[in-house]
Amino acid sequence: MKKQIMIIEADKVGSATSPLNLSRTVAVTDTSERPRAGDVVAVRALTDSATYNMLELPTGRLAKINPGDVLIGVLGRRRALKGFVGDVPETINSGDQLHLLNMGGLIGFCTGHHSSLSDAIRLEVIGLVCDEDGRVQNIGDGALTPRPTLGHTARWS
Repeated sequence: MKKQIMIIEADKVGSATSPLNLSRTVAVTDTSERPRAGDVVAVRALTDSATYNMLELPTGRLAKINPGDVLIGVLGRRRALKGFVGDVPETINSGDQLHLLNMGGLIGFCTGHHSSLSDAIRLEVIGLVCDEDGRVQNIGDGALTPRPTLGHTARWS
């Protein structure tokens, strides 16, 4: 069965997506595949946060997140003593609700947070960012190719 693909325009792209050099216009698909850490996801902000309401863009600039903003981020797991704790959901479908776990655009299901923070921003999943064939984009796609050695060692005088 061919996946449904639609083109969307994001308001903000999180710095976590930087290895892929994404534009704000992306293709998204609603998929039944098991989501993986690093999969790029398009979401709509449903709530605001008094203490954690900024998204770091690939340029390093911080932008305020407003309810209704369409964001591009990355699914991931986070363990933070003074931040949010969360996981990649076991399944993901358009309409599911997730949370913003850090300012770089890490997105997952929030399971806890430091007492000094208000609740994590709730997000509605629009879909997973994909290529023209419907293959979900993952930040690992932009990783450096592993090398068996690091090459010559430097000698320090």
